[in-house]
Amino acid sequence: MEITDLYNLEAEQSIIGDILLDESNLSEAIRLGLKEQHFFDEYYSSIYRIMLFLIKNNKPVDIISVHAEGIKQGNDFKMSVLTDIVNNTVSLRSFKYYCDLVMDLFTRRILEESTRSLLIEVKSKDINLLKDEFEMLSLYCKGNTNISENIESVKGIIKKHSKPIKTNFDVIDKRLGGLNGGTLTIISGDSGVGKSSFINQVIANVIYDGNNCLLYSGELTNDNVSNWITRTISNESDIVKSETDTGSKYTVTDNAKFLIEEWLDNKLFLCKDDMKNDVNTVVNVIEYSAKIHSVRLAIIDNLMTISSNKPDKYERQEHIVAKLKECAKNNDIAIILVAHNKKNKEQNQSIYNISGASEIVNLADHIISLTRKDSLENGNSIENYAYLSITKNRTSGITISDYKLTFNRRRKRFYETFDNEMNFDYAYNNINGMPCKMKI
Repeated sequence: MEITDLYNLEAEQSIIGDILLDESNLSEAIRLGLKEQHFFDEYYSSIYRIMLFLIKNNKPVDIISVHAEGIKQGNDFKMSVLTDIVNNTVSLRSFKYYCDLVMDLFTRRILEESTRSLLIEVKSKDINLLKDEFEMLSLYCKGNTNISENIESVKGIIKKHSKPIKTNFDVIDKRLGGLNGGTLTIISGDSGVGKSSFINQVIANVIYDGNNCLLYSGELTNDNVSNWITRTISNESDIVKSETDTGSKYTVTDNAKFLIEEWLDNKLFLCKDDMKNDVNTVVNVIEYSAKIHSVRLAIIDNLMTISSNKPDKYERQEHIVAKLKECAKNNDIAIILVAHNKKNKEQNQSIYNISGASEIVNLADHIISLTRKDSLENGNSIENYAYLSITKNRTSGITISDYKLTFNRRRKRFYETFDNEMNFDYAYNNINGMPCKMKI
């Protein structure tokens, strides 16, 4: 078989034609992992590259835009040819089928070419070198990555490094320098200590600073998540107190809910309640959100709710965390993973208090833990204090133990004694400098 037999121009044309007919197909192609190098035909590959450029720059992806941008970049995609591609596109199978087929054929071409090269040299080459090359080929099969694409020059890396994301908690930002793209941060704590509330406040702060976020919650429904984060964002004047049989209840006014929803629109993205919880789906959604919705921070709440095909519990956890770390690096985004503490943890805060595989702490760049210590003051148990510790800091190496935060149940906010976090106004009623429309 010739290497040139390993392609399907009809499938490649169908992909291009389907995208030109419906721009949403490009988002699906990105989600599936289709790249320009997967195309055998250079013409279709160039068109797809232009399409990726257009969507990345928030421009429409259609015949006119592709033609115009192609000319700017030195590719004369004639209007008549692009029109013929659309007219000749008859999708007898699903768009996903054609994307999978093109990627599969690309992999086969790489394997065909690499295997032939090795077979030619098998008689003359040193046996250890052959073993190394076969091992590289095996790694390619597992990772579906061209080995030559794994190396880049240091030139330009510093310049293209993204700006750190501020959490607006000084205790974190001063020591970690914010959350950098490519990092995995684990937030751990006992059940009920306030991890989800803390995460909600970080999300609100990050969005306020102009960054988009993705949240996967494996325990709470999106309805509950929305209600909780609304409480965190709302101003004091928009919270109403009522008395029930079980005690005081705090709710946000309907108008404030509407304004906050408008403020969060296209800034906070939630994974659907019925989304599959396997790690591959979660990673694909993160990658899709980073490319299509410019998400810079993804939060996974929590580790125990993600599944993997590994049979052993600890292997499964290690696999999940490794995949998330790889995803953060490949997409230059920050990922926060929420984890539980061991039931019989050490009294002093330690990286080894996290429940699960020991390799988890080695993969993480930062580890932040939240604890609640019951103590006595004037004979009354204190329940509104949490203590934050940074037990691992790969960025600067600076750690801290038992930093006191106050938690206000009414506002669902943590605050430091010297800052204004408690009364911070997220300006949800003043979008883009103008008063937001009121709910009628």
